[in-house]
Amino acid sequence: KAVDGLTTEVDRLSNVLVLENESKRALKSFISRSFDDALETISDMSTRIIRHIPNMANATIQLEGMRETKDGKVKEEVNAVLNIDGEEGVPLKSLSGGEGSTLNLAVDLSVIDLIEQRTGKGINIFILDEPFQGLDTVCVEMALEVLKNSNTNKKLIIVEHSPEIKQMVQS
Repeated sequence: KAVDGLTTEVDRLSNVLVLENESKRALKSFISRSFDDALETISDMSTRIIRHIPNMANATIQLEGMRETKDGKVKEEVNAVLNIDGEEGVPLKSLSGGEGSTLNLAVDLSVIDLIEQRTGKGINIFILDEPFQGLDTVCVEMALEVLKNSNTNKKLIIVEHSPEIKQMVQS
């Protein structure tokens, strides 16, 4: 009887363990899909923003949540894939200063917008430290238009040392 009772208990615990493992897999799958959905949304929003700025008008960005390493393992990390003027997989390190500034601004705005959409809460202040570095006058003007037209109710604080840009912001 004791052995039968223990066998029954082992069977029950085995079933509980199987259920727990299935639950973990389902939860991980849900989180992974939610994360991938967030990355796709940020990618789409960022692409729409950068296309308003002349130096990146023909660019798309795709953020990926996983990548395969050289040895075939799957690594969970955010990786940006950039396509510009028909060239695919442009390394971010190869971007000019202005292109990098445009990309950073677009991704930052997209992340903030996504957080606000998903949580119903936002950030009241957005501080930009020399966000237009490397951009020519036309691109700065377009970037400022993007900022002015963004659907945010936040105060923007722009730290900038260029007198030309200070003049554009104040007008």
